[in-house]
Amino acid sequence: MVRYHTIKEELYSEAVGHYSAFGILVQDSGHPSQYIPDIFLQEEQADAFVEQINALQLSPVHLMDVIMDTLGV
Repeated sequence: MVRYHTIKEELYSEAVGHYSAFGILVQDSGHPSQYIPDIFLQEEQADAFVEQINALQLSPVHLMDVIMDTLGV
């Protein structure tokens, strides 16, 4: 079974300095299979996104497309 988790990161950019961001960890049968860093800046937004894709049982094959659609990229 695939599950998604929000992961908090402490990052640095020359443009903005230190900042917190949230990535998504994909676990398949309890084992990490993919990690996408630095997607969201707000924890509430990241948690809501992860909750929704877990509820929909999103296939990891579609994860990047759904992230890009959500961010409007």
